[in-house]
Amino acid sequence: MRGEMDFMGDDTDQARYFDDLAGAEDAEDAEDARLLGRLDDVVTGGTGNGCVPALRGVNLGIRPGSFLAVMGGPASGKATLARCLTGDVRPVSGTVWWAEGCSGRVLVGSGPEPDGSAIVARAWRETLMEALAEEPDLLVVDQPVSLGDGGERERAVALREMVTERGLAVVMVTGDAVVAAQADVVLFLKDGRIVDALAGAAPGRIAACGARVGVRD
Repeated sequence: MRGEMDFMGDDTDQARYFDDLAGAEDAEDAEDARLLGRLDDVVTGGTGNGCVPALRGVNLGIRPGSFLAVMGGPASGKATLARCLTGDVRPVSGTVWWAEGCSGRVLVGSGPEPDGSAIVARAWRETLMEALAEEPDLLVVDQPVSLGDGGERERAVALREMVTERGLAVVMVTGDAVVAAQADVVLFLKDGRIVDALAGAAPGRIAACGARVGVRD
């Protein structure tokens, strides 16, 4: 049963929360817990003169068939998290573990925005079908719904249906609370850390939490 819950806590609480959420029976043994993958205390390199890490001690468990949305303000680390999950960004410390037999992790981004709603919708479908042709276990979607054609909710529903029909795990980065509400759980990032999470929450609650971490309308 999907229920609404709040989360605030330190890194130990984060690890325990997401292990439980992912169905982990033993936080020390991810394989026995039937997880698709997990991040343990992941820190990634940063950019700029200060070189502040983009991710700072992120703990996250992902199970097959789960649908997670990720929200955060500018420089929160959400895009880096997406690319860390696909292997495009490697952590400088911490570990990233994937289950034996995990066939692939594919990143789908919004890319350049074509002119015209029909072109946008067609480009989205083609990009998605190309990604699915690789038969991945995890689909990581970075801002795929903010294409300016008004089809954001329909694309999010399509992702929801894929999770249900294919058993595919999806992690979706979005700034839209209505879109995020399609996910099982919404994670909120700020300054490279997961600082909050909501499960089964309505768009208004998600938007309010997003505003607290700097998500812009």
